[in-house]
Amino acid sequence: MIVLLLMPMISRAQEEEFEQFVDNILHEIQNTDSTFHRNFHLFRDSIAKEFSNFRDSVNREFAKFLEQSWETFPIIPPTTPVCYNQVLPSRNPTISKIYSPEADEKNFFGIETNICLPENIPTGTTEISEKAIGQIWLALGNSDFSTCLAECLLLSSHLNLNTWGYYQLICHITRQQPVSPDIRIIMQCFLMNHRGYKCRMGIINDRELVLLLPFNTKVYSFYHVLINDIPYYIPEKKEFAVNKLKTYSREIKFATQTPDLFLHTPLKLGQNKFSRKEFIFNKEKIILPVNEHLIDFYATYPACDLCVYASAPIDTALLAPLREVLCKDSSGYTNTCEILRFMHTCFKHQPDSIVWGRERYFFAEESLYYPYMDCEDSAILFRHLVNHLTGQEAILVFYPEHVAAAVDLPCRGMEKYVTHHDKKYIICDPSYIGAQPGEQIPRMEETRELFCY
Repeated sequence: MIVLLLMPMISRAQEEEFEQFVDNILHEIQNTDSTFHRNFHLFRDSIAKEFSNFRDSVNREFAKFLEQSWETFPIIPPTTPVCYNQVLPSRNPTISKIYSPEADEKNFFGIETNICLPENIPTGTTEISEKAIGQIWLALGNSDFSTCLAECLLLSSHLNLNTWGYYQLICHITRQQPVSPDIRIIMQCFLMNHRGYKCRMGIINDRELVLLLPFNTKVYSFYHVLINDIPYYIPEKKEFAVNKLKTYSREIKFATQTPDLFLHTPLKLGQNKFSRKEFIFNKEKIILPVNEHLIDFYATYPACDLCVYASAPIDTALLAPLREVLCKDSSGYTNTCEILRFMHTCFKHQPDSIVWGRERYFFAEESLYYPYMDCEDSAILFRHLVNHLTGQEAILVFYPEHVAAAVDLPCRGMEKYVTHHDKKYIICDPSYIGAQPGEQIPRMEETRELFCY
């Protein structure tokens, strides 16, 4: 029955852009979860049958386009994220061990995967040239990739993966294939494009193939090239011996979506590896189960705009133990004061330059996991706790050298506040140890160049 319902949608997809086709698939996946699994082979076959003509014609045209001469662009080196922790003194300058995620070639962040690429596809190439890449693309287009694509979409949807998560997934899948690194890059671009994402390939020094991804926000940690004033990033954390690469002028027809680094819904990664993080507050022990698979995923993230970290949803499983200890009162003001005191007494503040040797922003769960944080990490975590536990609204306050928070608490006298969207928010600074709501770091009182989020 599910397949019969999907058939009109798939037929219409032949006349629509591939982006809309993929969105329709995801919509059906999300609304027919268990039935979809039972009828997966029928669903896969319907994709192959109803969409093959449109797919094949576009891939043939694009393969010919790839064989044409590519244009040369200068490679621009990475930049440094904005450093906000300069106003905080260094406390206990013990260098923390740099964290590196554990590689698991069989599982994707705790999720077992069994997604295979089509058989009888190229495994290597004797040269890296426009013509060779076009021929390999054509071979991939002529293969039966529908099963692989459908499985990638299904798993991506069930795990709530954003673009970066989908990219990590296809990297995980292609690493399992017995193919050369260059074929792997072509496969990754193929799967990104056929998901509807903008993505290109670049040739460095006529012998190395790299992926090029644009993003919807600034990325600091990757090399990039500018194509029509749009940065296309090389998602590899390494240096390049040359400063130019060749690439082509447009994506395949149906790759219209700009890759999104923002996380809009909580990820659903493996549930078999947790760390117990313990805090003592008001003589009570708080034990928080932090999912290490989530920490591993966050460790792959490129350094990007701080709003990406601030807007990401927090794992709600962490909040119940905190609510029991921090929010015993019915007063939003009292609970906010308790959360502020919790931030002051239970966390160690340390500049990233000392701990990591570079600026590194944290997602909220990372601040609970790692032994040190700095001001922007503290403010992001505090904002989450207030918003989820108290019923009050908290925002971030950005100074040129510092990040604090502010809460929509009632004014009681001479509190420092900011106005955001015609509403007053009382300054609450989780990095200003011992400060009460409304108390601001003296140096910040003279700052006029600030904005709120």
